[in-house]
Amino acid sequence: MSNICIVRKPYDGSELGRIPFESEAEISDALDLAVKAFEKWRHSSSHERSQLLLSVAARLEARRQEFAMLIRDEAGKPIALAEAEVLRALGVLRWAAAETLRSAGELLRLDVVGSGRPGYGLATRFPRGPILGITPFNFPLNLLVHKLAPAIASGNSILIKPSPFTPLTAQRFVSIFHEVGAIEGLAEIVMADDAATEKLTRAPAIAMVSFTGSARVGKLIQAQAVGKPVTLELGGNAWVAVLEDTPESAYPAIARKITGGAFGYAGQSCISVQNVALPHSIADAFTAALKRATEETLYGNPNDPNVVSGPLINDAAAVRIENELKKVANDCEMIQSKKLSGDSGPNSRMVPPTLLCLKKDPAWLAQATIIQEEIFGPVMTVSRFADASELIDRINSSRYGLQAGIFTQRWDLIERFYKDLQVGGLVINDAPTTRYDHQPYGGEKDSGTGREGVQYAMEEMTTVKFLGLSSQLPS
Repeated sequence: MSNICIVRKPYDGSELGRIPFESEAEISDALDLAVKAFEKWRHSSSHERSQLLLSVAARLEARRQEFAMLIRDEAGKPIALAEAEVLRALGVLRWAAAETLRSAGELLRLDVVGSGRPGYGLATRFPRGPILGITPFNFPLNLLVHKLAPAIASGNSILIKPSPFTPLTAQRFVSIFHEVGAIEGLAEIVMADDAATEKLTRAPAIAMVSFTGSARVGKLIQAQAVGKPVTLELGGNAWVAVLEDTPESAYPAIARKITGGAFGYAGQSCISVQNVALPHSIADAFTAALKRATEETLYGNPNDPNVVSGPLINDAAAVRIENELKKVANDCEMIQSKKLSGDSGPNSRMVPPTLLCLKKDPAWLAQATIIQEEIFGPVMTVSRFADASELIDRINSSRYGLQAGIFTQRWDLIERFYKDLQVGGLVINDAPTTRYDHQPYGGEKDSGTGREGVQYAMEEMTTVKFLGLSSQLPS
């Protein structure tokens, strides 16, 4: 691997910047600083933690458009979605600032059993230590903040290893901590290559690893971080179903919601809609609405405020997706967007939003890569099912279990899906691409372990210690 990280715009391939990968000595120094920062910060007050996060949020607020344009350029994210990402990051920072004031632990009584004593017990959470956060390219600001803000709020220090495709956003954001006078080493970027990242993951001084990325790399990280707590937010192949009680008048709006969840940012999200399931009774009518919505999805230049789907992050990603589409060309009716913004001629990273209407039977669905594996691109399939049992079996047959969505008004079915679907999150009357930043977010099976969302991430990043208090002396 080169010792220089060259950052390019996904849209046109032009160079944005060059950042050197850090040497082993530099990374060791960064870790030493993180250890020293933790020893100071663990004794900080809730007020100090909250004020620091609010100060960072205020600086980010003042530079919202600057960060949005950098995310647009570096990640190739359509500008409207980039602006939304900055707003989400602001919300996470402020939520963490509030949560650090609320997290007081739990009060227990000591006299609840016959052998108990008069008095009370405190169950309080304490920070673990320096945390290593490894972040992906697709949300270079918000997913970084989802690791950094709860770490700081709970009294830890954190090293962030960003994706080599989007390190500029990470560096610029963490520089705000220096601007507001945070303790040196409290929140730092480490530009580590794969070998250096492995050493950091294994380093005894790292108390915990928080990783967001692919299932393959996540399992590797878990194997390296022996004896340490690890949170893994991994991949998915999100399913959404529209049930037959859904009024036909709502089909166009629901179809736009689903295609937005499938094609937004070229489908480069672990909860991007990948599979749509429809009961036979409404399949023809709703598929027609999906086709229209797909054909009308604007893709292309991420600087266009109306663009939904931009370029893939790199040429390899685009080629991989195009190859997957070729494999199933004879098994599906392929519908693609007819609306291109800008010139995609020189840009091989542009794949039009694509809807695949499956022709094969359910047995084929259980084997098809385009269904079962994470496509991570602007591709969505639509298939049919007979009843709720078949739908549950189909969704649960996947090795993934991140989020799913169901459009229905029937409480009996909502309750059944909530109990029986093997997913970390179920959203009703919305696309599974929806993530509420304060929710417990994470998956089952190969979609990961542990939960993010400020309150839940703070729990992952702390340990519980008990204090028993009694005024009665032994007699």
